[in-house]
Amino acid sequence: MTTVTPPVLSPSRTASRRRRGATVLTGVVGLTLGVLWIRESAIKYHAGFGAADIHLVADGAAQNSRVPGFFQEFCAHILGPNAGLFGYAMPALEMGLGVGFIAVIIAALADSQWSAVLTRLVAGGSVFTLMTYWLSDQLIWEYPIMVLLSACLLATASSRGT
Repeated sequence: MTTVTPPVLSPSRTASRRRRGATVLTGVVGLTLGVLWIRESAIKYHAGFGAADIHLVADGAAQNSRVPGFFQEFCAHILGPNAGLFGYAMPALEMGLGVGFIAVIIAALADSQWSAVLTRLVAGGSVFTLMTYWLSDQLIWEYPIMVLLSACLLATASSRGT
């Protein structure tokens, strides 16, 4: 009877595999988020999203008991009076987040020193934006998934350092 001993991985090989695994995870999750954000933006642009839509959100939030008081105040004093600006800025922000997630993939594949910083910036912006949508009671099925995926990217960015 012959005994087979499993290969012993050196610490550097194990670290290399973990790093590749984190890069693959970053790529898959980043691509998913990039596509979802670009899709959100394209839907808004195609539908002619603008000031009237922001007014609907602001007015709805002001009268909705599920919306926290501080966010009702934000809607009444900042969002509503600046609906034209936000009507243009929100689809542009969503497109920027989508492109940002694609840039995260490129930076991770290039093993850039800025990969973790860019990931934190874009994923953090994604979480913040999604939470403002959630606070205004504008929740659709994909937003909780997008928050979870963005949080996963934040966690992998922390494990990569820089």
